[in-house]
Amino acid sequence: MSASGGMNELVARRRALVAQADLHREIFAVERLRLELRGVQARQFLAEHRWWLVGGAAAAGGLLLTRRARGLFGWLPTLVSVARTALKNFQGMSGPQNSGSE
Repeated sequence: MSASGGMNELVARRRALVAQADLHREIFAVERLRLELRGVQARQFLAEHRWWLVGGAAAAGGLLLTRRARGLFGWLPTLVSVARTALKNFQGMSGPQNSGSE
């Protein structure tokens, strides 16, 4: 391989890389424009449907809080049952003892 042949190969490779970089720049520019258009569409959608989205977010948040609260309040029925049983037993003990040997 001669020096001029290697140089021509480097020049050709450089041109190919520059062409590829230009292509990537164009792709990024088109993608940026597409995203800007999508942003405009999203802003219009939010402006038109804001109240529906707020209501939906509130409903979803309430559902998620309810599911999480199950773990927090899962002990509540057990506590009520224990309290009722304890009150029933203590009320039975406070009255006169009926031993059956009167």
